Amino acid sequence: MRVMKIVDRWNIFVVAGTALCTCIGGFLIAPPLYKDSTSYHFAVFMVTLLVALWSIPVSLWASRNDLRAWTAGAIVLFVLSISGYFFYDHLLSSWTFFYQPGKDPPVQMVQGATLTQPAHDLKAHLLAQGRPAGPAVLLDAADSIYGEVWPNEDERESRERILERTYLALFLIFASTVVATVQATFCVNQTDSEGPVDPTAQPPGRNALLPPAADGEA
Repeated sequence: MRVMKIVDRWNIFVVAGTALCTCIGGFLIAPPLYKDSTSYHFAVFMVTLLVALWSIPVSLWASRNDLRAWTAGAIVLFVLSISGYFFYDHLLSSWTFFYQPGKDPPVQMVQGATLTQPAHDLKAHLLAQGRPAGPAVLLDAADSIYGEVWPNEDERESRERILERTYLALFLIFASTVVATVQATFCVNQTDSEGPVDPTAQPPGRNALLPPAADGEA
């Protein structure tokens, strides 16, 4: 029976985590390696765990006295999420590009930081003529051989890891912003000024040393 309660509670968190990921994924562009379903499911799992962890402080601090703390937290998370979004967008536009080899559909790729000497010379030559010299042009001129344009694989792998971790971190930050904001709006509607209710507290007029009263007992 207790196992079934745990499963039911986890299913609630899964629904909440999936809903948040669906909302966030609608505007947060995934990096190249996060476009497969396995990576997305990992993000959903992490957000679900985060929602489960947030349920603890949400349950403990839910009175009007906690409004300022939740509002301050929501504002900080909001600023952090907006700053993180624009930072991530800058990384995507600076480090990735779309390349269409032949008649295949275009794919998003991560470029390295250092060009080979031939690629560097070609880029300078194209720019001097006022022609496009983007990464897709350079890769196309190298017959789609990545190493002929960017020789250092470590640079590309490092950038891929940074994009992946920033993407996942933003998922968690956005989800936390939603939780904190919803909790703040909940606290503002509370009329009580008491803290969290102690489930072991005795009713007024009853000796605290006595066991809790049974249902229906005066």
